[in-house]
Amino acid sequence: MERAAFEYLYIHANCLAELALDQLAREIDDGAADPPAGSEAQALALLGQMDTAALRERWDGGADFAAQVRHEIGALQQVPAPEVEGGAAGAVDFDLAIYLDNAYAARPRIAARVDHAMAGLDMADLARLAHALPAELAVLTGPLNAQQLARWLVCYQAGDATLDAIVMLIGGLPSC
Repeated sequence: MERAAFEYLYIHANCLAELALDQLAREIDDGAADPPAGSEAQALALLGQMDTAALRERWDGGADFAAQVRHEIGALQQVPAPEVEGGAAGAVDFDLAIYLDNAYAARPRIAARVDHAMAGLDMADLARLAHALPAELAVLTGPLNAQQLARWLVCYQAGDATLDAIVMLIGGLPSC
């Protein structure tokens, strides 16, 4: 797998883990239904997958970091969820286009992490996994639009084993 393709896959895997974790947190906070069995374990697993270095860069990292995170999540919960062609983007309650723009704009800042991650993975195995992903969805190794990312999020939340393996492989790498 070429570096440019891996960079998009890296970004998208981290986006999916972050968005799924956010959705899970909102579901638990909303109390609309009892959290599913194992949801705490699932939340911890998702948190372990996330590349939180990028998230930490958004805030000053001071002693009040947890309060800043709670405030940010609270602000996101006030924004109505958009409808996405092909199904509701249930895990999304903010503008995915802006989210993706910000993720792609971070490419120069995460270059060292992408290189580090790429060095730690078997690219041939990862390419085989990427080729086994659902063919009806846009490729994760290139740029996506908001609707395409929303469809991938639905696929991830539905438990696609190949996509889950990719997110786990990329998200499980230590940050540099």
